[in-house]
Amino acid sequence: MNSVDRFERFLNVLGYPQKLLANNLKENTFTYPIEVRDPAVMSFATNRLDLKYVYTPTEELIFETHSDYWNQNSVNVFVAVSDYKCHIINAREKPEERDPLSRNINIKTFDYGVNSEGFEKDKLKEISKESVDSTYFFDFIIEKQKTTHEVDKDLLLNLIALRNDLVKGRNERIVYLLILRCLFIKYLEDRGIYRKNYLLDILRSSLPENLLKAFNEIRKINGDIFKQDRIDVQEIKPGYLEKLSIFFSCDYRSRQGKLFPYRFDKIPVQLISSVYEAFLKSEDKKDKGIYYTPSFIVDFMLSHTLKEKLKHNPRAVVLDPACGSGAFLVESFKMIVDALPLKPGFEKKKEILENQLFGIDSDPSALQIAAFSLYLVLLETEDPEFIRHQIEYAHPILPGLIGKTLVRGNALVDDEIFRGKKFDCIIANPPWGSIPGDEDVENIEERKAIGAKGKEGTKPEYKNVSDYERSQAFLLRVGRWGGKETIFSLVVKNSIFLNENADAFRKELLQKYRLTYFYEMSDLDKILFKKRPIGKINGKKIEIGATEPCAIVVFDKSETRDNIINYVSPKLTGFSEKFQLIHFSQKDVTRVKQEDFFDDDLLWRVLVSGNIDYYKLIRGISAKRAALNIICSRGFEPDKNRLLTKKAAWYRTLIRSQDFDRYYKRNDLGRFNWHQKHRRNGNEDLFSGKRILLAYRPTSRDNMRLRGIFVEDEIIFRDDVVGLKIEGVNNYLPYLAILNSSCIGFYLFNISSHWQGGLKRESLRLGDIKILPIPDVKYSDKSVLKITRLVEQIGLNLDENKKIERLEKEIDELVFDLYGLLEFEKEIIREFYQINVERKKDHVKSEDIQNYVDRFRHNFKFVLDQDFRLNAEYSVSPHMGAVVCFRIVKKEDFIKETPLIEIPLLNIVKKKQLQQSFTSRMLNEDRVKIYYDNKFYIVKSNYFKDWTERQAVKDANEEIGLLLKNLPESNNIG
Repeated sequence: MNSVDRFERFLNVLGYPQKLLANNLKENTFTYPIEVRDPAVMSFATNRLDLKYVYTPTEELIFETHSDYWNQNSVNVFVAVSDYKCHIINAREKPEERDPLSRNINIKTFDYGVNSEGFEKDKLKEISKESVDSTYFFDFIIEKQKTTHEVDKDLLLNLIALRNDLVKGRNERIVYLLILRCLFIKYLEDRGIYRKNYLLDILRSSLPENLLKAFNEIRKINGDIFKQDRIDVQEIKPGYLEKLSIFFSCDYRSRQGKLFPYRFDKIPVQLISSVYEAFLKSEDKKDKGIYYTPSFIVDFMLSHTLKEKLKHNPRAVVLDPACGSGAFLVESFKMIVDALPLKPGFEKKKEILENQLFGIDSDPSALQIAAFSLYLVLLETEDPEFIRHQIEYAHPILPGLIGKTLVRGNALVDDEIFRGKKFDCIIANPPWGSIPGDEDVENIEERKAIGAKGKEGTKPEYKNVSDYERSQAFLLRVGRWGGKETIFSLVVKNSIFLNENADAFRKELLQKYRLTYFYEMSDLDKILFKKRPIGKINGKKIEIGATEPCAIVVFDKSETRDNIINYVSPKLTGFSEKFQLIHFSQKDVTRVKQEDFFDDDLLWRVLVSGNIDYYKLIRGISAKRAALNIICSRGFEPDKNRLLTKKAAWYRTLIRSQDFDRYYKRNDLGRFNWHQKHRRNGNEDLFSGKRILLAYRPTSRDNMRLRGIFVEDEIIFRDDVVGLKIEGVNNYLPYLAILNSSCIGFYLFNISSHWQGGLKRESLRLGDIKILPIPDVKYSDKSVLKITRLVEQIGLNLDENKKIERLEKEIDELVFDLYGLLEFEKEIIREFYQINVERKKDHVKSEDIQNYVDRFRHNFKFVLDQDFRLNAEYSVSPHMGAVVCFRIVKKEDFIKETPLIEIPLLNIVKKKQLQQSFTSRMLNEDRVKIYYDNKFYIVKSNYFKDWTERQAVKDANEEIGLLLKNLPESNNIG
């Protein structure tokens, strides 16, 4: 039996049938997609869900395979199988030539290989087909994969280190040209067009003329990389080639290893170009907020736009009006090619580049990188011999793109770019942030074009743009290049949909376009654009990313009347973080009429973390606002240098936000010399008399509530505290209870652009405090009297935390009654705190399922004959879902407990959802309802938020009147 046969036998033991192996075992690699794909479904190169088993009999082969996958940036892990062992390898950790199975790389070792006898299947549980099908494998990886060191971040750090060593004085242009052109030669070498070490031999010759000769050879095939910006031999200074040779021979920063760690025939083209742009523009573009777009976001946005267009029009034309390195254009090219019924030849692919892909950028370097990227993807699947022949015989095979399809210009101000041309798809990640008020010529031109808010600049179309915000301007501008059939998708910073100063912009957007999907991505910021360190160079921290979360908007220019917007607010899960997917469940999706957003701008803020039920409740709470005159202000701000005035010291009692909890002081108060200089004095009237003090920046320990305390002594406070007085009020305790309540916490979190999850600025806004919906307080009311007594009791029980919690819950219930909330409205607020505080991102537990089932039964019993009951069973996947199966039984067969059993149906549904995520980079865990025989199944995610008692009420109410009608007629699954 040869090694291939033994490998096949090993896979059989893991549970893979012969038919599957016949289709998916290629030489020494078996690829197991979560479900066998429909051939018509396109697969992206960045698909991290394929599980690969590779026969690697030596550690050297493990290293080689790991290097391939790490460079491809396409799989999360793979299983390396040798003769007597196998290993789960972390493919997102950088390979180590000297130690291929180091701790960060080798997730787990199994003492079985292709030559092992007497297999014990249980000891291979994690890598068995059953484990993958049940999604237990994914849960295991999420738990055990502790580190990642991805190829794009590593390449960027080494490029920056190389640049820092080469750039001296004003030689940036030459340095950047040398590196870019050497990268192109290295790509051709890795593709087999040039012999191995072709570039390295040239660099090690230390002769600049040899490098220029190589550049001239490639200039023969035309293109925009080498024909512009000629380099003279004297511009290549001593030491340049030596540093470049080190870069292309080992890990540049550590100087370790005998091999260049990057394989340009493996690294996705989009990744190479995006990294190079980030490297090239890491300083210049900070003020414009340009950051390279994660590949899974590119795939996700194209799945909403170009993929749809290509179903009906293979000649669809794409525009990226802020193309940068060309990430969207590169993936659009691949998508167009894959959509063709027959594999296209080279000339057909050139035709696609010249006629279907267009880009605009104001930076000539960005356009050069975009051209570089498109040439790489054009050559990617061509036979090396073909390319070698073209170079040898000087055939101009690379089309000129710059000045034709890739146009230099400012899309915001230049009216002549593509004037009158309409595109089928417009996709972009335009610059974020306000245009700086500096002396930069481009910035000055843009500020003049936009003008101050409400006033026309030189471009009247921007009159509703606030704060000179570029992404607002881009959203309004792109319509000029689209017709009625054009699909647009832009990724922008989300604050433009939350900032109250941008309300006029939002109204114009809603009038101008029909929004089909709106993805509010603040919770996914960690895997998107969040600014984060990726390493250090010479002790200096290197960061990539933006300072604000993003949103993705998909829209067209169709009629807006009666349009329903799919508003989706995905949540970060372990699965989405590890496997780079946008993961959401039904609870994260709200379908809202577009006109409702126009009529009430508050919807934008509420839906970040809430839904329509939240919105209706908030409007109901707002209606209870009494006519109160609230005076509030932050405290004083001392001079940072603590400079003293000439006056004698005057020490006053000081309270800080950390000195108090809700209702009581937790620390002894300090003293402060009032005769220090202040940057802001604060309101002296709020330093004495009866008043409430609130923490200006609520912390995580405040659990999404205000934290307030009543004081009447003379106490000063700094700007981390807000002081509050209510005109005509003597007894503040009921008002303190209202401010500290879950009701007001729920309200403020959902309406405030400064406190809730959208802007990620957890601070209070004085404007929100002044108009809080505090109800009319009648001191003679029994509930008000009881609230006063309970607040007083908290002050008498400071050593009994559990008693304080109980008293606060009692106060909460009384405050609910002050607002006249109905039971289902109270349940909304209770559930809000359950899923956002008490059980945030928590998985569902057996007792949760039992509570869900009990509540479902309670509501459902009203439509059941008195002689019948509902039995229930459930199954929970470790990471991908849960299902409850209900069955109508006779009263005597009723079982109250809900047992945990294996329900195969769960795997069927979850695998289908995973399959769909392959192409869209989106895992949509919609609730699925299935009726079969006398049973019905409800399948949802395995997160607590989808199995609360309130969700049980909603699910039961939906089934009443529907289930009994459908059960006898429905006889299929799915």
